[in-house]
Amino acid sequence: MNDLRQELETKLGGIKTHIEKVHIKEIDLDVFCRGMELADLSSLDAEQFEVDDTGKVTMNRKNNRERIIVRGLCDEKGERLYGDKDITLVSKFPVRIMREVYDAIERLSGRTQSEQDKIKKK
Repeated sequence: MNDLRQELETKLGGIKTHIEKVHIKEIDLDVFCRGMELADLSSLDAEQFEVDDTGKVTMNRKNNRERIIVRGLCDEKGERLYGDKDITLVSKFPVRIMREVYDAIERLSGRTQSEQDKIKKK
């Protein structure tokens, strides 16, 4: 095995995704959010495109935020609270409450502009 590859796998293997407690003031509840892993992003990307019977590819933006929330809302150990099949349930949660959860997941995943700016400065 290549030394660089081995070193990369060794170092990345010990890194866990960030988990953060988020307090939802309106319902006085602490929840946990985690940053998405590469596999989460890949499956999210795959769900964003649909191919019809003619082979035409269209972008599916339906439930995009819900798909992110089900991947990032977790328990204190980082285990998902909701599965992919729970998107319909999660889509009924109030935006004003889930906005902070969504924002935390995006930030922990390095998907916000400020997180991208921090990476560029390093």
